[in-house]
Amino acid sequence: RASKGCGFLFVRPEHQSETHPLSISHGYGAGFTSEFIWTGLRDCSVFLGILTAMNVWNCFGAKNIRSYCHDLALQAGKMLAKAWSTELFAPPDMLSSLLLVRVPGPKNFSLKMNTNICKMRCTLINKN
Repeated sequence: RASKGCGFLFVRPEHQSETHPLSISHGYGAGFTSEFIWTGLRDCSVFLGILTAMNVWNCFGAKNIRSYCHDLALQAGKMLAKAWSTELFAPPDMLSSLLLVRVPGPKNFSLKMNTNICKMRCTLINKN
């Protein structure tokens, strides 16, 4: 099973001495690369995918990828809002790839819905 995620960070050389990871390890004080090379990831293989991810980003284009992610998030948000009889916190044109959906409150919250939410949460955690 792969790690939960992977990131790519570019820091201009003149700012590297001021930039440190949030998780400090044995490389602290030994230079920029040494500080970031091992921050506790158990599986470093996710870093092998960075070049491929950058190539995909360049192939499809940032605008197309952002538009796709926005539409997918909006579709999911609307689906949840409808299922929970709630609403999105902002209009679609103010959203990017993340959005907030009001969760059911005491007025429209049932034990059955609570059980379904717990099942969905556990499924999402176990699959990701």
